[in-house]
This record gives sequence, structure tokens and C-alpha cells, in this order.
Amino acid sequence: MRLFGRYEVLRRLSDEDVYLAHDILEEPSGCAARFRGGPGDGEALGAEQPPGTEDHGAPAGRPEVVLKQVRPGGERTPEELAREFRTLVALAHPAIVRVLDFGGDASGACYITMEPAPGETLDVVFPGAAPAAVRALLVQALEALAHAHRCGVLHGDLKPANIIARTAPDPRLALVDFGLARAVSGADLPAGGTPGFVAPEILAGGRPSVAADLWALGAAFHAALTGAPPDAAVASLLADLLARDPAARPVDAVAALRRLGASPPPTAATPLPFVGRRVDLDLLTGRRPGVTLLRGPDGSGKSRLMREVRWRLQIDGRLVVEARHLPGDPRPLGPLPGLLRRLAALAEHEHEHDEEDSVVDDVESAAERAMADLLAARDLAPVVLVDDADLASPDAVAFLSALARGCTLDPRATIVLASAPGPVADSLAALPGIDVLDLGPLDTAEIAALVAASLGRSDERLAREIYERSGGLPLLALELLRALGERTERGEVDLSARRLPADVDVEAALRAAAALAGRGAARAAFELLESVRPAIGAAAVSEPRHALAWAEIAAQAGEHAAARTMLEAPADHPDRAVRGAALLALGEAIERLGELAAARARDRKSVV
Repeated sequence: MRLFGRYEVLRRLSDEDVYLAHDILEEPSGCAARFRGGPGDGEALGAEQPPGTEDHGAPAGRPEVVLKQVRPGGERTPEELAREFRTLVALAHPAIVRVLDFGGDASGACYITMEPAPGETLDVVFPGAAPAAVRALLVQALEALAHAHRCGVLHGDLKPANIIARTAPDPRLALVDFGLARAVSGADLPAGGTPGFVAPEILAGGRPSVAADLWALGAAFHAALTGAPPDAAVASLLADLLARDPAARPVDAVAALRRLGASPPPTAATPLPFVGRRVDLDLLTGRRPGVTLLRGPDGSGKSRLMREVRWRLQIDGRLVVEARHLPGDPRPLGPLPGLLRRLAALAEHEHEHDEEDSVVDDVESAAERAMADLLAARDLAPVVLVDDADLASPDAVAFLSALARGCTLDPRATIVLASAPGPVADSLAALPGIDVLDLGPLDTAEIAALVAASLGRSDERLAREIYERSGGLPLLALELLRALGERTERGEVDLSARRLPADVDVEAALRAAAALAGRGAARAAFELLESVRPAIGAAAVSEPRHALAWAEIAAQAGEHAAARTMLEAPADHPDRAVRGAALLALGEAIERLGELAAARARDRKSVV
């Protein structure tokens, strides 16, 4: 059975229209044709195949998804499902189910898809579970809840059925079903929940709260543990979580974690609301068929803007397909030809297509085939998002150019290509008929909105300081904001932490540069660090880790002479570990410089 044209159902998971399925638009595992999630993505719980579901007749290697459907006239409305989707896209955390797509059909039915969480419901897993495993799972649940509360979201329906867990080979857990989620600040939505897992104050007419979520979590673990007593610390904490008086419970999930001797979860990955770029977002989501180049420097927020475009279009019922170019992609023309072949198969109601059919080495032939695929899919009105085009191989760039040229002459789909400035972006921008949208730095008003979203209130002084230090570059501005300290579970920054340390620029710049280097933009990372290079060099002995990190990025960018200079002071450091790391990196830099010198000498000799 196929749902919504693109999902082959493998089996039903519950009586509430929840299915295990595979998406015919997805590539087999191991190919990077899609990009998922939001800021702060960590390890994705659900990447493994759920136990007992190893063979469902799906094509080998094709990833599975969990599909939740809402039918017209059912208990839930499309608006409620859309709200759940919007909630989950903002909650990137390894112990919270990861949402993938939203869509619907002409009948009014709609769906969301999520990555499968490994394991079974908590009440199935806990009988016979070791106390250490129970403790580990409770820590993960509290970390997920602390993260959700810090992002301003209450779960609203915690119970064993909404906690998927396993104990082997290692304890893992995921909170699922955020259908009754609401804002911590207190939305007007009526309180909900499942009998037996609703806090006493809610039953008495009170409002949903952090304390009520903690009570429900305690009730879920207590119910699942019946007959399997936990260790003393867990038992004591559960008893306090179930206190009838909210004031007698731990003040928040972080306080509960500390009761178990666990460290509070880091706040650096807490996503902030999307601010600024509203005009750009409206422009991109309102495009007619044709090609748009989204051009902006690394760290300017291109990928975040592309995600916002996808989410808004999906909520509006549009079909969005995505490809992302990655360094070292083994496919000669990148991920897009195969994705468009699957898009054509979807439009033609084919169950399968020849995977080899999408492997064409000739650029012009591949572009002609891609144009034919877009013609076949024209009635679907697809939006094709292609990120990191500047990281594509030369042949893949030639394919993108040929496809863009064809689609400007005969628009068959809405295509958005994102690229950093450089030769690739220049060649695409020169194509006749292509629209170019340049992303510049955020202005002072947009930085002020970002600061207000982080603090929970405006602060003109801090906004001005962050604007001046970041130059309006979103990635660096975010790193500076995260240096302020912990955000509370209401999503606000403690007032005592609202001053930027004098040396925060170095830490923020190094984190931002590491993020750029991690996606293959080593040159952009090196250029970003130029402003803090003197400070890092001056403190190379007192803060050698900064110098080592700087030198590593310089080496990745091919700046081996600069790396050698930066490493000279740490190479004489009194700490043996620092000295060893610096000497190893210094040796590599000197060796690489020798290789480059020898290559230049050979070139001169060949010219003579």
C-alpha cells in the first residue's frame, strides 16, 4: 500500500494511523541526497533500525520513516498536526524524535514523517531492566525535557507509550508524540493528557507547566517500573516528582538531573527563533517556476534560510525535494540527477526505477534527462532546493549550470541553488534568466531581534555590542550570544550573565570557524579567524589550545606557513601534552611546505 503517493507502507504501528514506511524519494542509506534538522543537530536517535523490523520487503538499504496520518473528520485536525510539526522542527535533540516532512493531499488528509526511534515503549522495556539502565534512561529523559523547556515547549502528554526506549546494547531513549505540546509561557490551548498521567493541579483546573511535565514523567517511569524497583536515588527522585504540591517537586529538569549526579545538558545547541531575512523568506517561498541563486558568504545563514523555506512550503502543502553537495561525493554529478529520477517515478506512479539509470557521466545527456524528469513531474509543482553548490565537483557544477540554463528557458520547476561567493556562484549568476538573491550581513535591527529572542527581552546595549563584534555575520553573532551563559527553562538568559567577556571573541570565532571547516569551507574558516589572529598569537603560551585550533584550520586552508608560525610557541610549552601536539602539527606543516617547495622547483625546471 502506498500513502500520499510517495510512502510505501511496511506495517501499521498503532490504531491511530501510524505506519512504518519508506519514502521513494529517499536515496539508499549512505548517500547524502537530503539534509535534515536545524541548528544544533547532534546524534540522531532513531538512525538504527528498530529491533524486529529488519525485513519488510523494502528495497535494500532504503531508510525507513514513521508516518503519522490525520484524516478529514478525525479526532485530530490538520492544524494540530501542523502545530506538532512546527514544534518538532525547533527541538533538535538526540532524545527527542526527529521530524522529517509534512504534507497532505487533495482530500484534506495530512501527515508528518519522523525517523524511527529504536526500541519499545517504556512499559515493555522496563520489566527486568537493570537499575543502572533505568537510571541512564531517566537521565536521558530529563535532558530531553530540560532542552524542550529551555526552548519554550511543554510536552503535555508524557506517558510510557510516548517514551520509546531500549536497554541493549546501550540505553537509549526518545520522547515522541508532541501532539499536545504547548508553550511554556502559557498558550490559550486547553490542558490535555492521558488519565493517570496528568498532574493533580491540572485535574484541579490549573495551567500546564514545567512542574506538570515533571510530574507526568515521574508517573510514566513509576508506572513502567511496577515490579522492578529502581536504585535508591531514582526511587527518591520519582517520589519527589510525584509530590501533589508542585512546589515540593524539583524546580526544573536540570535540578532533577543534579539529584542523580548528572551534569546539566549544555545549552550551546539550543536553537533560537528565526529572525531577520523575512523579506528573503517571503521572496523564496513565493517564487514561480524558474531558477534562483541564493548567494552569501559562509556563516551568513543560507542553510538556515533554506530550512525555513522548506518548512513554510511544506506547511502550505508544497512538495519540496532537497539535495546537498558534500566534499568527496563519489557520484560524478552529485546527488541531484538521482533525486530527479525518483521525483519522475513518483509522478509516473512507478514503484521502482533503475538506480543505474541515474548514473550518466556525460553532463549534457544527464541535464537533458533531468529536464525530462522535471517535465514528468510538472503536475506535482515541485520545489527543488540545492544547498552548498560551491562544494560540488567540477562535473557536478557543469550539470547544475546546464540544468539551470534549461530551466530558465523552459521553467519546469522552482529551483533554488545556494552557494558561497566564488567561481561557482559567479558562473551560475552569469546565466541568462537566473535570479540572484545576495545575502548580506544582518543589520542592527535584525541583530537586536536576535538578542531579544535569546534574552526574552530587548537589550539595546548588548545588541549594539554583538553587532559590532560580529559585523552582522549570523554564525558569529549566534556564537557570541551562546557565550552569555545558561538560558533558563523559560528560554531566557540569566540577567547576571548579560555581559560579554572581553575574550569571548576568540572562543566564538573558533567555534564558528570549526563549524565552517567541518562542512568543507576551510578557506572561509581561515578568513573568519583573521580578526582574532593577533590575540591568539599573543596568548599562544597561556592559551595554547587556541593556537593549536587556529593552526589546524590554517593547515586545512593550505596556509601551512601561517600554521608553522603559530605553532612555534606551543612547541616549547612546558606541558608535555601541549608540546607533543604542537610538535606533531609543526612537523606536518614543515613537511607539507617542503612538498610544496619541491613541486614548485619541478615546475620551474619543466618550464626551463
